[in-house]
Amino acid sequence: MKNKKYTILTVAVMLIVALNSMSTYANTTINEKNNSISTRSDAISSSVEKKYNGVKFKGRTMVQTANVLGKVSALTIVETSAKVPGGHIGAHTALYKEGSGTAVSSSSWAYNSSSTNYFQRKVQTTSAKKGTNYRAHGTMKCYDKTIGDYRGVTLNKSPYITYSLDEENIDDEYLSYKTMNLTISEDEKQERVEMYEEKGMIAAEGLNGKEGYISLEEMGVYENPKTPEEALKLQEENLNKYGDYKDIPVYDEDGVSVIDTFRVWFK
Repeated sequence: MKNKKYTILTVAVMLIVALNSMSTYANTTINEKNNSISTRSDAISSSVEKKYNGVKFKGRTMVQTANVLGKVSALTIVETSAKVPGGHIGAHTALYKEGSGTAVSSSSWAYNSSSTNYFQRKVQTTSAKKGTNYRAHGTMKCYDKTIGDYRGVTLNKSPYITYSLDEENIDDEYLSYKTMNLTISEDEKQERVEMYEEKGMIAAEGLNGKEGYISLEEMGVYENPKTPEEALKLQEENLNKYGDYKDIPVYDEDGVSVIDTFRVWFK
């Protein structure tokens, strides 16, 4: 279980504690002529860098919105100082609601299929709500041949973005990135701690808008291939079995009653 929790990394941890504040603050402007949004680099977190086998791995997370109504995306971006073989970079990303810290969209683990020095993982929601703030958070895996296994690395949270573009509000001047703070009660925080520690579940919002908990095991977070070959084989098997995504149950606080469905993306 210890290895499993290590693999979870910050995907679960960020949802059960009050998150640390960030000083980043910037604006993204809307082009009123075509209602498009120009996302500045301020939407990207600061980088986390690690060096294995003489190669530097640099990971960041990013949150984006676009001129498609209801669309907000989360990205995990990994760059390396030299090209690495297929399967040497792993990435996971998820999109969370500010304040509640509830997951609204998540990817599976993904690995670079060929030699590269750049890899990204992206997920999105197409049902973003006006006035709701969203933040991206992700994790990277770096294959270290000296230990014959992956090194899991927690990445920094992105600044959050406030979704405010809709048909009646297309002339908004700014979308702001600010500090993230959880506004849930102490009882709710404690409930999340218990759900995570006892049942391996984190808070999430389903496709129909109901909030509950999803299983990290059913998400595939516990999948822990040891080599690039194993990782790429598992990735191919998941795509063949599920296609672009798989839907998993959203459970009530009892961890048993199914109240909604959550989508985990493979592409």
